[in-house]
Amino acid sequence: MPNGQTPQLPALTEDVAIDGQRDELIKRIEGQLHQTHAVKTIFLFRWRLA
Repeated sequence: MPNGQTPQLPALTEDVAIDGQRDELIKRIEGQLHQTHAVKTIFLFRWRLA
């Protein structure tokens, strides 16, 4: 750094915002992983073997 300055740490509010976004993303992904799907039969074919 010029003039012997030390780099500034990010503001605490930025860390909190990033943590909140991360937590929201994790919740959304967990919800997608736990989704269930119902399947309804539309056509059914049956045949006999002679």
